[in-house]
Amino acid sequence: MEGGDLQQWWEWVTPFLRRMGPLSNAVEYAGMIATAGWAVISLCGFLLLPPPLEKRECKGLARVLGVVFGIMLAALYLLNRRAEDSIDLVPVAVASLGAGIVLFLGYLLVRRLLTYRCVDDEKQYLGGLRLQPDAKLVLAGDFAGLPEERQIKVGSPPKTAQAYFCLSDRDDPSWIWTKGSLDTAWWLMVVLYFVTMLALATGLSAMALELHEDQIEVSETATDRVVTIPTTLLFDFDTATIAKSSDGYLDTVARMLADAKVQKVRVVGHTDGFGEEAYNQRLSEQRAFAVRNWLVGRGGLANVAFEVSGAGEKEPKHRETDDNGQDRPEARHANRRVEVIFSKP
Repeated sequence: MEGGDLQQWWEWVTPFLRRMGPLSNAVEYAGMIATAGWAVISLCGFLLLPPPLEKRECKGLARVLGVVFGIMLAALYLLNRRAEDSIDLVPVAVASLGAGIVLFLGYLLVRRLLTYRCVDDEKQYLGGLRLQPDAKLVLAGDFAGLPEERQIKVGSPPKTAQAYFCLSDRDDPSWIWTKGSLDTAWWLMVVLYFVTMLALATGLSAMALELHEDQIEVSETATDRVVTIPTTLLFDFDTATIAKSSDGYLDTVARMLADAKVQKVRVVGHTDGFGEEAYNQRLSEQRAFAVRNWLVGRGGLANVAFEVSGAGEKEPKHRETDDNGQDRPEARHANRRVEVIFSKP
């Protein structure tokens, strides 16, 4: 068996994200491009569904977000440069996107409750959380004892805070709401917006970087060239059947072998250490044979001699537990692979 909680879930999901076949890089880079673009747009002073702030405040918030997005994307990339030292981005992506969606819905609700528009004015205004005592009396229709400026002498008295605000001096919302509640509403909107955008950007970046990890790698020894293919590029979770979306990756390997004019190739399957050793051994062999059969049948390499074997869990690239004995899902992920080995030309 292969697996581990969120990592196992990710193994189920990634094949669906890779159905673009040779164009799958478009999917893999989408999150990073979106976040980088988001950062650039923010640095230019633009926001998506911004809180109703003054133009100067909006531009300031946008630029702060742009800087934070850029730093966050660079940090995630640097932390994930090497599999041995990388962090597991699956829970980061899932938790960040989940939190971002919930926060975004909350932000939209708060934005709807605290912002006002008047029929003769396209501008959006931010209201407060608590009405002035005199404003409460006006809305209740009790004008006795109120100062002259609070009296409504033309038309019917307003029934809602929005209606009263639209009848008043809109440049002074403290006429309707208390100063403290206006400040609280301002901070609530800004902080909620900032955290929401940060969570969504983090989730998109983590998802893209996690997908980007799954690429064909080519390394060399003194005599051989080793092509390492993560099993997520080739197989659905816990199977040895080549996925249709894998053609582009195996085509690349077949071209490399043809260009090198190889006569003999070794194909070795590997699993992680999760589950029964005998099962992992069998699965690694089945996957190695599946790759060999594809290269012979569809890769045009019928004249090449293939030596096929499975190493099971015996030859991990990385330790699957840390010094405290805690599981390292990202290391397990890297250990699940098929290696195609041939002599250097």
